[in-house]
Order: sequence, then C-alpha cells, then structure tokens
Amino acid sequence: MYFKSVYEEVASLYLRLNGFFQATNYVFEGSEPIRGKEVDIIALRPMNSMEQWGNGQAYNPDKELFEKICELCNICSNVKDQYNIAIIADVKGTQTRPWRYRNGNEKQRHVQRVENALGLLGITPISNYIKDLLECGYAFYNKNRLVVVLAGFHAGSENNAIDISRNNGTIAHLSIPLSHAAKFILGRIKRFTDKKGANIVQYPSPIFQALVFLVRNKIISFQEDSPSNSQQGSEHHN
Repeated sequence: MYFKSVYEEVASLYLRLNGFFQATNYVFEGSEPIRGKEVDIIALRPMNSMEQWGNGQAYNPDKELFEKICELCNICSNVKDQYNIAIIADVKGTQTRPWRYRNGNEKQRHVQRVENALGLLGITPISNYIKDLLECGYAFYNKNRLVVVLAGFHAGSENNAIDISRNNGTIAHLSIPLSHAAKFILGRIKRFTDKKGANIVQYPSPIFQALVFLVRNKIISFQEDSPSNSQQGSEHHN
C-alpha cells in the first residue's frame, strides 16, 4: 500500500487491526483532473470477520468504533457481525476537518469522490444511495447486506473519543481522532508483547514496526484507560 503521510498510515493500521481490507490513495481512472480523482482509504470488513493468534484467541476489534457505527446508522444490533461494512475515509493530519468544503466546487469534489467509491464497491444505481451518504454519513445497500460509512480521521482534536460530525461546512461522517487510532494500535502491541512467547504479526509497515520496537524495549510507556480497548484480545468475540 502507498501512503502520502504518517497520518494515513496510522489510519490504515487502525482499520487493518479492526478487520478491514483496504485500498489506499485509490486513484480513479477516467476522473476529471481536479474533481474526485482520489480517495484516501476505501475499506471493507466482511460480517463475522475474525482473526486469531496462536492459541486460538480472537483479536477483538475496537468496541467504541462499532458502537459509534451503530449509533450513526440508528441500529441497535451488533453491526460487525450482521453487516458487511464499507468505509470511505478522508484523512487529515492538521487542524483541517475531514470532508470539509468552503464552496460549491469543493463540495462537488467530495460528491464525485464518494460516487466513484460507490461504483468501485459495486453499489448501483449510485443515485439511490448518494443522498443518504452525504446527508447522514451512511447508507444501507440491502442487496449485499452492506452498510457504507463515511469516516474522517483527524489530528486536530483534544478529544480522544470517536464522534459523529454533522457540522456546517462538512459532509456528515464518523469522526475518528488519530490519537484514538494510535492508542488502539499501541494497546494491541502491548497486549501481545506482554504475553510470554507471543509474536506480533510482521505487518509491512515501518510505522508499526517502529511502535513494536518502542513498546518492546520500554522506550515509551503506555497506560490503557479506555473501556473500549480493555476487552481487546482477552477472549473470543461473538
């Protein structure tokens, strides 16, 4: 995968550790030169997705992420086990808000990006779903039992919690602080480096390998205090 920045790599690692297959910096063929040319991350997680490590224990995903997806989509069910989930993500590493637009041209560019991503995901006709996505931040595609979510990763927040953004001047989306994503990644590393004989999967990511090195050698300390992370990796998830 190709990343333009460390912020995109952190966002991608977070989604990877939550069971999402993904394409990063996906450039759409035939797009107009300045409109809808590229999406930072397109990710897909099959329902009931599960990864296990050596002794058969499951890697539990971030509980907070899936609870917020349920809240965004107005459903009470266990979304990760009952729906395929697609995420179209915009990643910002500064104070700039994801999915922000200042004029009609910038908004239309976002619209084109989302339409292109829906086409890649096989959702047709696009016109039936684009309105819900832009206004609500999600859309259901019942044919494939798929829920599509717009997400924005950002570094410009003092709040570590995932939230739902419906601010003026931005397209509605699930707002994920990069600090939250990084904390989840560190928690996963620490949990399995603390286990005797445990071996972290060697993801092809320089950032991930650097974090593994820092945690294993106690160069950085890490204290877990998030309820959503306290359950990861401790037991099978249903």
